[in-house]
Amino acid sequence: MGVRGSKLKKLLGGHKRLEAGSVSTPRGYVPICVGMNESSSRRFMVHARTLGDVDFSDFLCRSVEEYGFRHDGVLRIPFEAQDFEQWMITRSNHKIKKVKPA
Repeated sequence: MGVRGSKLKKLLGGHKRLEAGSVSTPRGYVPICVGMNESSSRRFMVHARTLGDVDFSDFLCRSVEEYGFRHDGVLRIPFEAQDFEQWMITRSNHKIKKVKPA
Protein backbone atom coordinates (compact mmCIF):
# COMPACT_ATOMS: atom_id res chain seq x y z
CA MET A 1 0.00 0.00 0.00
CA GLY A 2 1.23 3.47 -0.81
CA VAL A 3 1.17 6.57 1.32
CA ARG A 4 -1.74 8.89 0.54
CA GLY A 5 -0.85 12.32 -0.81
CA SER A 6 -2.04 14.20 2.27
CA LYS A 7 -0.01 12.00 4.61
CA LEU A 8 3.04 12.37 2.41
CA LYS A 9 2.66 16.13 2.44
CA LYS A 10 2.51 16.10 6.25
CA LEU A 11 5.62 13.92 6.40
CA LEU A 12 7.50 16.30 4.13
CA GLY A 13 6.33 19.37 6.01
CA GLY A 14 4.50 21.00 3.11
CA HIS A 15 7.57 21.64 0.95
CA LYS A 16 9.93 18.97 -0.24
CA ARG A 17 13.58 19.90 0.22
CA LEU A 18 15.86 18.98 -2.66
CA GLU A 19 19.13 20.04 -1.08
CA ALA A 20 20.20 22.30 1.74
CA GLY A 21 18.65 25.74 1.33
CA SER A 22 16.53 25.04 -1.75
CA VAL A 23 12.83 24.36 -2.02
CA SER A 24 11.31 22.21 -4.75
CA THR A 25 9.90 23.88 -7.85
CA PRO A 26 6.27 24.99 -7.50
CA ARG A 27 3.68 23.18 -9.59
CA GLY A 28 3.41 24.64 -13.09
CA TYR A 29 6.89 26.20 -13.09
CA VAL A 30 10.16 25.18 -14.72
CA PRO A 31 13.56 26.01 -13.20
CA ILE A 32 16.07 27.63 -15.55
CA CYS A 33 19.54 29.04 -15.15
CA VAL A 34 20.32 32.17 -17.18
CA GLY A 35 23.78 33.63 -17.69
CA MET A 36 26.79 33.73 -19.94
CA ASN A 37 29.06 32.02 -17.39
CA GLU A 38 28.87 30.35 -13.97
CA SER A 39 29.75 33.46 -11.98
CA SER A 40 27.08 35.70 -13.54
CA SER A 41 24.29 33.15 -13.95
CA ARG A 42 21.08 33.35 -11.93
CA ARG A 43 18.29 30.87 -11.36
CA PHE A 44 14.69 31.62 -12.28
CA MET A 45 11.43 29.70 -12.27
CA VAL A 46 9.24 30.45 -15.27
CA HIS A 47 5.69 29.33 -15.74
CA ALA A 48 5.40 26.29 -18.02
CA ARG A 49 3.25 28.28 -20.48
CA THR A 50 6.28 30.50 -21.13
CA LEU A 51 8.04 27.59 -22.85
CA GLY A 52 5.43 27.71 -25.63
CA ASP A 53 5.94 31.44 -26.26
CA VAL A 54 7.22 32.25 -29.73
CA ASP A 55 9.73 34.79 -28.40
CA PHE A 56 10.95 32.37 -25.72
CA SER A 57 11.78 29.85 -28.45
CA ASP A 58 14.74 32.09 -29.38
CA PHE A 59 16.18 31.48 -25.91
CA LEU A 60 15.62 27.74 -26.32
CA CYS A 61 17.41 27.79 -29.69
CA ARG A 62 20.38 29.55 -28.08
CA SER A 63 20.43 26.88 -25.41
CA VAL A 64 20.45 24.09 -27.99
CA GLU A 65 23.26 25.74 -29.95
CA GLU A 66 25.38 26.15 -26.82
CA TYR A 67 24.65 22.95 -24.87
CA GLY A 68 22.85 20.59 -27.27
CA PHE A 69 19.78 18.48 -26.58
CA ARG A 70 21.46 16.05 -24.17
CA HIS A 71 22.32 18.48 -21.38
CA ASP A 72 21.89 17.07 -17.87
CA GLY A 73 20.45 19.16 -15.07
CA VAL A 74 18.50 22.38 -15.10
CA LEU A 75 17.70 24.13 -18.39
CA ARG A 76 20.48 26.64 -19.09
CA ILE A 77 20.08 29.68 -21.31
CA PRO A 78 23.19 31.58 -22.49
CA PHE A 79 21.90 35.15 -22.14
CA GLU A 80 22.65 38.02 -19.75
CA ALA A 81 20.60 37.45 -16.60
CA GLN A 82 19.69 41.14 -16.15
CA ASP A 83 18.51 41.39 -19.75
CA PHE A 84 16.48 38.19 -19.39
CA GLU A 85 14.81 39.52 -16.25
CA GLN A 86 13.90 42.75 -18.05
CA TRP A 87 12.59 40.74 -21.00
CA MET A 88 10.32 38.76 -18.70
CA ILE A 89 9.12 41.85 -16.82
CA THR A 90 8.05 43.53 -20.05
CA ARG A 91 5.80 40.55 -20.76
CA SER A 92 3.34 41.04 -17.93
CA ASN A 93 1.25 38.01 -18.92
CA HIS A 94 4.10 35.65 -17.96
CA LYS A 95 4.72 34.64 -14.38
CA ILE A 96 8.31 34.68 -13.16
CA LYS A 97 9.94 33.95 -9.84
CA LYS A 98 13.50 34.96 -9.11
CA VAL A 99 15.39 32.52 -6.89
CA LYS A 100 17.62 34.08 -4.25
CA PRO A 101 21.16 32.67 -4.18
CA ALA A 102 21.89 30.35 -1.28
